[in-house]
Amino acid sequence: MRKTVLFLSVALIVAAGVGFAQAKPAQQQDMQKAMQDYMMKAAAVTENHALLAQFVGKWTGTATTWQMAGAQPEKSAATSEVTSIMGGRFIVEKFTGTMMNMPFEGMRVVGYDNMQKKFMTFWIDNNSTAFFMFTGTYDAAKKTFTDLSKWADGMGGMMDVRMVTRIVSPDEHIEEMYMSIAVAKEYKGMEIDYKRAK
Repeated sequence: MRKTVLFLSVALIVAAGVGFAQAKPAQQQDMQKAMQDYMMKAAAVTENHALLAQFVGKWTGTATTWQMAGAQPEKSAATSEVTSIMGGRFIVEKFTGTMMNMPFEGMRVVGYDNMQKKFMTFWIDNNSTAFFMFTGTYDAAKKTFTDLSKWADGMGGMMDVRMVTRIVSPDEHIEEMYMSIAVAKEYKGMEIDYKRAK
């Protein structure tokens, strides 16, 4: 851990370039210590990362989707496998299911940014070439994660996306996705009820 922090600290100092080189020796020491302190805080594994660990494992899900507000729901089966990486700093999910009766797969990386004090999510899937980014918070009283993003709406504009993940128990959680565009109120587009695979 110390070697990693030292390496990253040195890399950041080198990136500072001319400013660091022109600083006096005492200022250089202060800058180096500040970088080391920063990296220690940035790299720390905290209780927020422990919250993500509860998702590690294999899950089976029942997905319900709505193509638009008021549309008939479509139901399908889904599976999810979540692993922990980078010393518990991130989790990676591999998702498989169907969408509009076509095979659907996606991958998600989730972490907690100690410096921004937000949960960060990165998502890609085989239904798009886009990279989807979310920032989120956790409500301990409600055991609920709420993640927000903006996606292209297919009509030249952007739509707001809200993902809500409710922890029902250690072996069950429910994900809901809500979307809203300029010409319509927010509606639920997806719900997946995940249960831990036995």
